[in-house]
Amino acid sequence: MSDSDRPPPPGGTPPPPPGGDPPPPPPGSNPVPPPGTPGAWGAPPPPSPSPGVPGGQVLGDPWARVGARVIDFLILGAVNLLLITPFVDYDAAGGSFSASFSAASLVLSIAIGAAYEIGFVGGMGGTPGKLLLKLRVVSQETGETPPGWDKAGLRYLPSLVGLVPVLGSLASLTIVVASLVWLFSDDLRRTVYDRIAGTYVVKA
Repeated sequence: MSDSDRPPPPGGTPPPPPGGDPPPPPPGSNPVPPPGTPGAWGAPPPPSPSPGVPGGQVLGDPWARVGARVIDFLILGAVNLLLITPFVDYDAAGGSFSASFSAASLVLSIAIGAAYEIGFVGGMGGTPGKLLLKLRVVSQETGETPPGWDKAGLRYLPSLVGLVPVLGSLASLTIVVASLVWLFSDDLRRTVYDRIAGTYVVKA
């Protein structure tokens, strides 16, 4: 009796004919595809590198970057409140702050913002908001992070536009709007800050 004429084993499947394809799996089974094939179990494939970004890195998601900025705004607001409030000189009768406090608070606020942005980006490659959401600032030329103190300083530079008398607020709003437009439309998601500093924001 040949192999093809033998009855199948109890509860099993018939052996494959010599030189033929293997038999289909038994009904109700859920075979695991070999690793590397479509539908194989395991971790999802890594995201594809973004064209034009050094080192084959992947650009950060625009909404993640917006979320990181909101986190940084809240952190800076809390820090400013804690550090500036003890120096408030409030005139209860006149219902106003003193001129000396206004000037001092402005200088302190600028110093805090600069130390926060430049210190974290230059030293760690991202602000706490970016680091929390797995984002990093990298050099446009080399893809390295941290991108360097010079680029960290240039990224903070547009934030000072709001200090310009009269037109500062309008210019600051223009920078924010342009950054949002480019963040969602530019192929490399470069905001005004990225373009001035020569940086990208990528996934960590």
